[in-house]
Amino acid sequence: MDAVSVRTILAPTDFSDGSLEAMRRAVELAEAFSAKIVFLHVMEQPAYGIELSLAQPAAHREVGAVLAEMLREHVERVKAQGIEVEWHLEVGTPFLEIRAAAKRYRADLIVMGTHGRTGLAHAVLGSVAERVVQHAPCPVLTVKALREPNRQVRHIPSPKTPPLGGYLFRSE
Repeated sequence: MDAVSVRTILAPTDFSDGSLEAMRRAVELAEAFSAKIVFLHVMEQPAYGIELSLAQPAAHREVGAVLAEMLREHVERVKAQGIEVEWHLEVGTPFLEIRAAAKRYRADLIVMGTHGRTGLAHAVLGSVAERVVQHAPCPVLTVKALREPNRQVRHIPSPKTPPLGGYLFRSE
């Protein structure tokens, strides 16, 4: 049996608890395999009547700028550990963009978080992680968020997009 070789790890993130835990795991694996990490965030196009960029043209760019800054912060922390890392921000359908990125960057492994939805929420919203597992060109490691019993998540209005009700999530 050949040894497992992991040279590139794709770590898609939506900045949820599960996703942040997956990013931590990706860093651990990158250290163990001396692999490069590619962090990816996919901004979904709105599914409602008027496209966000048409309703408020600057809003889409502002949200993208905030997300890019969040990715840059993660990248700088990982680079400080001596790990080769890059980041990309894409617009589209998350599972399709993740699959395309895995091919484009020749990922040997995808490490991503799960939200743990069940029942009706899963049936209606589906699961990006499930679709990635079904269609990925490489193995996928899914990571569930580690929950602390008294941990609260609060929604913080984004200072750049208050009229749209944009939120960033911060755990305390």
